[in-house]
Amino acid sequence: MRAIHEAIARVEAERKASCAAESRAHAESRARALAEERAALDAAAAAAALQNAQASEQAIEAHRDRLET
Repeated sequence: MRAIHEAIARVEAERKASCAAESRAHAESRARALAEERAALDAAAAAAALQNAQASEQAIEAHRDRLET
């Protein structure tokens, strides 16, 4: 009877370890996906900032041209 209880406990421990490993793998996968999404958003933000800076420079230049004429 004791051997049966030990076997059941061992199976339960293995099941819990397997579930924990699966949860950890899922969390790591989600973290990688979020990091990739963050990198894409950072790149888009950098591109938008560059475009905004260029537009500002053009507006300043146009304003200067109007003041000079």
